[in-house]
Amino acid sequence: ASERETQNIMGQHHGHQISKEELEAEQGKYKATPDSIDTWFQEIQSGQTLNTEIETFAENVCSHHETGISGEATDPKSLLIRQHIFGSGKFELSKHSHLNTKELRIPMLETFSKMNSQLWTITRGGGQIEVKGEDLLVGDILHFDGEPSSIPCDGIILPDGHIVVDESTMTGEPEYVLKTSSQSPAVLAGTIRRSGKAKMFVCRVGKRTEFGRTC
Repeated sequence: ASERETQNIMGQHHGHQISKEELEAEQGKYKATPDSIDTWFQEIQSGQTLNTEIETFAENVCSHHETGISGEATDPKSLLIRQHIFGSGKFELSKHSHLNTKELRIPMLETFSKMNSQLWTITRGGGQIEVKGEDLLVGDILHFDGEPSSIPCDGIILPDGHIVVDESTMTGEPEYVLKTSSQSPAVLAGTIRRSGKAKMFVCRVGKRTEFGRTC
């Protein structure tokens, strides 16, 4: 396989069956849990966690930041298990959502379709590959570069990079925000990267992001 390839989780894992026992056993291998990552992310947002701890968390709690959570395990079944434990990157509009109205339904579905289908360069398993937004996993390292784009997940900017983000969709604030590992490092899905180049540790995907919870 080439160094950079496109991975599709659901396509690769078609036919794999995962028992409850397997999921429980695999979940026990992770030092991190969805709840612990959620708590840590909220602490970063509120400034409770020291900026110097960001890389340490990525390395020690979620495995090395070059490979992400259990980055050595990239076989189809392992990836599907990680998706079951930490959530799918796919955005969907709940029929009970306050956004599911006659006026907003079509625009929201179009937004989700673009976020789910856009290709992203990531580091996974020590290699650089491309995946669709819906196939992003917690623990991936997302690469920001090139044209402006909607951000597909919640994450933390890693050292040696920066991006400028329009957060008005989430906060209502019109001013753009500079994001580095030492300055406002928490990044939210649904916001827009206007410029900059950086790598981001993926903390929450899909329905578990702040954006996804409103949908």
